Amino acid sequence: MSDLDDLRERRKKSNERAGKAIQNIEILATESNRVADIAGNASDIFDSLDRDFEYKTGLQGTDIAFLFLATGLQCIRIYILNELTKREKATRIKKDDGSLTLEGKIDKKEQEWLKKFDKGVAEEPRDFYAPLNQIIATPKVPYDCTALSEKDSGFFQHANHRFATLAHDPLLGLVFGTSNILTNTISITKAPIPGVFTEKVNYKVTPLKKGGLKIGSPVIQYSGSDPVQLLNTILMFQAVEQRIQSEREAMAAALIKQVCHIGTDIFTKAGLQIPGANLILSPAQTERLTQFIDAGDLMKAGVGGGFAVLINSVISLLHGLMYCEELGISKDLYSVRTRKIILYSNVIASSCNIVTTSLGIMSGKELAVKDFDIGGIMVTIHHLIEDPKYIRQIKKDFVLGNFIDLVNGEELQLKDTSK
Repeated sequence: MSDLDDLRERRKKSNERAGKAIQNIEILATESNRVADIAGNASDIFDSLDRDFEYKTGLQGTDIAFLFLATGLQCIRIYILNELTKREKATRIKKDDGSLTLEGKIDKKEQEWLKKFDKGVAEEPRDFYAPLNQIIATPKVPYDCTALSEKDSGFFQHANHRFATLAHDPLLGLVFGTSNILTNTISITKAPIPGVFTEKVNYKVTPLKKGGLKIGSPVIQYSGSDPVQLLNTILMFQAVEQRIQSEREAMAAALIKQVCHIGTDIFTKAGLQIPGANLILSPAQTERLTQFIDAGDLMKAGVGGGFAVLINSVISLLHGLMYCEELGISKDLYSVRTRKIILYSNVIASSCNIVTTSLGIMSGKELAVKDFDIGGIMVTIHHLIEDPKYIRQIKKDFVLGNFIDLVNGEELQLKDTSK
């Protein structure tokens, strides 16, 4: 090849590279104009993406059915829980329609359980000893006794006996109430004085002609002495220790009787104090506190909140199983629909409960305040705080992700100018 041909070949390649470079410049210029156009219309683009997000995460078709289902289940939960925990007058066994109250049902079940421990042996009660036949046959517990051997003693510090006795504490009662039942005693606190003060409860016993014993009404054998009452507490626990070793059946029967008694008292109109209240408050202060919040309210709130969470979990699971790619949205966007169903259903159910309960209070309905679904409302508040955060994060990822993809565009097909 001559030098002239070589020169021509080089010139040809140079022209080709220049042409490719010009094409690349045109591509880059077009891309720059496209990006500049996007930047100039960014506000409109964000608005469009925002509308697209709202449309894709809005409740549609099956989602609406799930919303009605979730709301219905939450409302049914509130209704059933309020019916089961309706406040009844203490010692009321039957309702007006003849059906058993909660107390009546528990008493019936208690007798069925206690009869299994009956050995047919009749013993007389004595100091710090309640025989098994008394525990089984006596319908009441010794710490419910309010009759005193001395009048105006101030033993209960001018408050309802429930708020002075440790046996009526839902948790401490498992120890003190069971011990009182085993020993025919009653234990109280005298806050701010430290200590547990115990008195003996005496029962009048009458032999029956056909055999057996009739155990009559109890009376608190009031000593009037703090040292004696403190000593009685020690003697009570010593007697309980001996019974645990020698008569486990009596221990089991006393524990059943204690648990059932708390069950019958917790949803009465007087209620039971929150655990530990009378350890730091006087009986009168504990009684005033219980008028606003009691152990039944805490239990109801816990159970109500737990079932509200359970319903939310079941609805979330079932709605999640309905996802399919044919819907044309991602799993993240679909999860926003699920969150909205849970949030809206909880808000609707809680709002209905607040409105109906408030109307009951305004109309003068007794203890209407107890119908507030505290547990469910707390779950709703949690979703009102957390769900919008989750939805905002998904929306941010969707809008910014799509905007970045729009800016990036398709991969540029630049020519190779090195050849």
